[in-house]
Amino acid sequence: MTDQDTFDVAVIGAGPAGSVAAYAAAARGLRVALVDQRSFPRDKSCGDGLGPGGRRLLKRLRLEHVLADAKPIGQISIMGPDGTDARSDVPIIDGESQHGYVVAREKLDDRLFRAALALGAVDFSGHKLTDIGSPSGDIRRLTLRPGGAHGGQSALTLGCRLVIGADGAYSAVRRLLGVPNHPTRHTLLAMRAYADVPENFETRLTFEFNRDLIPGYGWTFPNGDGLVNVGVGLPVNNIKSHEIDVRSRLDEFVDRSRRRGLEIGALRGHRSHHLPTGGYIPQLVHPGAALVGDSAAMINPMSGEGMVYAMTSAVALVERLPADMSNSAALRESLGRYERWYRATYTKHMRTNQLAARLMSTPRTANWAVRTASKNPEIMTSAVKLLFGLGHVPRRSLVRSFLKAAVSGG
Repeated sequence: MTDQDTFDVAVIGAGPAGSVAAYAAAARGLRVALVDQRSFPRDKSCGDGLGPGGRRLLKRLRLEHVLADAKPIGQISIMGPDGTDARSDVPIIDGESQHGYVVAREKLDDRLFRAALALGAVDFSGHKLTDIGSPSGDIRRLTLRPGGAHGGQSALTLGCRLVIGADGAYSAVRRLLGVPNHPTRHTLLAMRAYADVPENFETRLTFEFNRDLIPGYGWTFPNGDGLVNVGVGLPVNNIKSHEIDVRSRLDEFVDRSRRRGLEIGALRGHRSHHLPTGGYIPQLVHPGAALVGDSAAMINPMSGEGMVYAMTSAVALVERLPADMSNSAALRESLGRYERWYRATYTKHMRTNQLAARLMSTPRTANWAVRTASKNPEIMTSAVKLLFGLGHVPRRSLVRSFLKAAVSGG
């Protein structure tokens, strides 16, 4: 391959958003370059929870095999500061149970990456993007710096008609396009760790809002096979203003869980990461470029869930691309349709989750909300939908449900 080869699409970042975008584009017969600065398999800081919307999308793409050894989890728990535990079985939507899964990102990402390569995406893992150039005609010239096993090689230049930035919260594509840094008031910092648990450890996804973490939260996500992913997420502004040691908060959260009777072993594999949330949506499309996933702040402000939005948006972008990628006018129109679709689909959803996050930001309101949800199946179902992107819950409906519960005493 020469360094001047031109691709229809160059996807930067081979996490779930990038690999699914590359897979969908290759399935359409487009020539795809898949770039990631790391070599696979590799670990990624994440809660490892894949919601039911993600599973449905993988099924539609015929990628269910990436979950072949993952065990479905059918119960969700939201705990308040006073210990109230609101539980719900996963809802039935369109006659199908909406199970979630917990699967290590090292495993999930590698399988999605391999699936994209199997359909013809060209592997540029181990290469770091250093420049995306300016559009010349309808082509962008990308400069890649080899690293790792490719470290002795010279830089590569790739041409592409569209660059898709799927390179995460610290996106080089976003920075090179001149998109401002994400507002800190809409950014969380999450830290996760792993621990061994007994075989009979309860398989449910737990979100805990306790006094030491509010306005943040903690999570306990078991994979059903002797391992649990535990973590905490806190607003960046809160961490700075209160000089919070996030690792200490994680240790305290796990100690509290142990005192509650959970047999959680010693923590290992700590990793932290920023989460730019969808309370603020940046510009998604640019000349010859588009953003998806964490680089586009496609993260739920309430739950920190990002994979379902990332993968769904990646597919939506690719499905809107013109059959003839050399038709620059058609490409511009398709990118415009993608941005309009995302904003129409998720702006209200993200704002509603922002409202729900504010509701859970003080012990008093969080206690009231969890107690109310524990007694009202309608509210609990709405909460599950909000946490995992299962359709839109109008803010007026959410507020009306809480007011109704308040008047009736919960």
